[in-house]
Amino acid sequence: MISYRKLFIVASAASAFAAQMLAGYSSQGQQGRADADVKDTVVVDDRFPAPHQGIVEAKIMMLARAYGDSIVLRWAGEDFVTQRRLHMTGVDLYRIDKTDGKVDTLVMGFKPWTLEQMKAFYPETDSLAYGAMGLMYNDTHLMPDQTNAEAGTFESLLEIHDDQQTRFGFTVILSEWRTDLANRLAMRWTDRKVVRGHHYEYILQPSKRNPWSSLVMGAGHIADIENVPYERKKLQMEMGDTITGPNSVRLWWQPLPYSTYEIDRRRSDEIMWTRVNKNPYLMMSVGTTDEQDCFYKDIVEQPGDYEYRIMAHDAFGDLTLPSDVYKVHIPDMMGPNSPKIHAIEINHTDPNDLMKGVTATFHISKDSIEDDFVGFMPLYYHEKWTGKEWKRLSRQYFGANDTVFTVDVTGLSTGMVTVGAYDEAGNASFAMPTLLRLQDVKAPDAPRNLKAETDAATGTIKLTWEADEDDIEYFEVAFANDTTHQFMLASTKKSAEMCFVDTVDTQVNQRYIYYKVRAIDYSTNEGAYTPPFRVQRPSTLVPSQPHIDSTWVNTDGIHMRWGCPDEQQIDEHRLYRRLEHSRSKTNTWQLIGTFNPDSVRANGNYVELCDVPDYIRDDRYLYAMESVSCNGLTSGKSVAYSVAWAGETVFDWDIDLMGVFEEKAGTTRIAWETDTNLPYKGEWYFCIWRKGPKDNRFKFLMSSAPNDMLHTDYLLQPGEEAQYFVMIQFADGRESTPSNIVTIKAPAK
Repeated sequence: MISYRKLFIVASAASAFAAQMLAGYSSQGQQGRADADVKDTVVVDDRFPAPHQGIVEAKIMMLARAYGDSIVLRWAGEDFVTQRRLHMTGVDLYRIDKTDGKVDTLVMGFKPWTLEQMKAFYPETDSLAYGAMGLMYNDTHLMPDQTNAEAGTFESLLEIHDDQQTRFGFTVILSEWRTDLANRLAMRWTDRKVVRGHHYEYILQPSKRNPWSSLVMGAGHIADIENVPYERKKLQMEMGDTITGPNSVRLWWQPLPYSTYEIDRRRSDEIMWTRVNKNPYLMMSVGTTDEQDCFYKDIVEQPGDYEYRIMAHDAFGDLTLPSDVYKVHIPDMMGPNSPKIHAIEINHTDPNDLMKGVTATFHISKDSIEDDFVGFMPLYYHEKWTGKEWKRLSRQYFGANDTVFTVDVTGLSTGMVTVGAYDEAGNASFAMPTLLRLQDVKAPDAPRNLKAETDAATGTIKLTWEADEDDIEYFEVAFANDTTHQFMLASTKKSAEMCFVDTVDTQVNQRYIYYKVRAIDYSTNEGAYTPPFRVQRPSTLVPSQPHIDSTWVNTDGIHMRWGCPDEQQIDEHRLYRRLEHSRSKTNTWQLIGTFNPDSVRANGNYVELCDVPDYIRDDRYLYAMESVSCNGLTSGKSVAYSVAWAGETVFDWDIDLMGVFEEKAGTTRIAWETDTNLPYKGEWYFCIWRKGPKDNRFKFLMSSAPNDMLHTDYLLQPGEEAQYFVMIQFADGRESTPSNIVTIKAPAK
């Protein structure tokens, strides 16, 4: 059902009056416009009052068209409220002959007919007239307490506004369809006392103009129109069509600023036109004009070539000249009546080989034979052999009298058949498809694309597969816990569904279960099984925890031997490490190794490893293991193993030291070379050791940054001798082996 809001949009869009007022109506050099502000109008006397100062006036939209012997004026308020006020007060119409300057009053207090006058004049069969009465005089319009929204709200007021605007929009449309209704609705006036060739100006205003009213209305104004004969124009527009069904065509054309349209049709070999629409066609769609098209569905009696033309009603009730003739070919799309298959007999002509010389005899009937009927054709369907299409079983059609015919079906398997009835245009109708059941000695192929979905919560395994044959009666599903075991039947009911749900025990220490599927056809031929299909069992069995078996620590690292559970459901064993008393708040378990259960099982269910963590002085390392099942269930971490690890405190490292005494400066300079890509992490620096002339051992002299491999010594006096070496020192206490010792002697003076 179209809402009031949409109806108003439809009415406004369809109104030629509204379209022409928005676009600015013009015809043969005649210009008319709606002008609520008449400041440019010459004030002849007090019958033409000046506009209200500082107040926005409601507009009266106005159009005019000259015919040579008369000028027709059309007007309407800009909305429902304005039009209602014009109906209540009436209008005064003035004419100014701009050629000779004469001013005339054409009519005063021009109002619509009363309801009694309308009913007395128009019969009840005149639906348009009574529609206008309902829009004009019906007081049962939407009230605040009848809206969908709560009374007094903005939404309620908007519903009432839409209802009023809908009435107004359709009133304007009715005034465009019927000139007599436009006259009696006081929305049209024909001025016959005009002179051909003269120029005229018209002013239309409410008969009562109250400056203190809440609704201040301006005057409608036609500034200048020349009285010359009106010439109808040819309707120019783009047209197209779509065949929507048998003998049915949908015409479309680009909408133009006209109220309604008339559509004529004739066969291409006829002269006379036939009006196909009973009432003027009104476009009933919403949206902007650029996005719309007019559509009209026409149904003809028989296929053939047809011609269409379209005319339009404008705001003055005039009909345009017809458009160019548009030609449409409506093809024959009506198929013959469908035949019926009563029986199919299968015959084997070769008793020694039942797969050779196989024929099918069809017994059919058809209620009536059309004049363009061509014949019958049996068709066969089997997705494996014909794909998605039906295959013909005969090269030639069987005639209308061939209600019994035989075709060769050798080599075909059980499938679907039908019989088509064809006409000269290629249209066809078909009998209800039926199963063609042939004696079969060929076993079905093994199903393919076997898949499984498991659910540990319910302990179910859902198997699905695909099969090509259409003659499969049911499938058999077998299972085993190992490929070396005897397979047992899992499916006890005969089912042709290509799925099976098996329920298994979820507390079994078994990782896999194996399935295979085969098909059995209607001829009891047993197909081959699929290869065994391995499925991981759904399980809620929680694995047992690993445990520490033995440990020892040496300079190579921390050696561990963990005992692990021998359970089939385990997917992997995980080893974790963390510091025992770390000062870091992020001291969490770190996964340092995962171990395959098959490899662990091959090693006697032991995990053996040596871990070399970072060097520490004041903390201990903790180790723990857990086992995780294939279904993500964990045993939880084992009891933690605590161990202290210091690692090696002295490591071998090559440092090449060189030195020289510079006599001019009186200083000793030493330099060294080494690889700074050290095998340990952490802060480190170079330490310089010196044994002076009065020292009995080497003493620490100073430290140097990793990027500073040069030192100058100012302590050596002339004639004295000193020895030097360099080593690497880590902040955590580890140190390298010392470099070579360099001896330097200062010359005596």
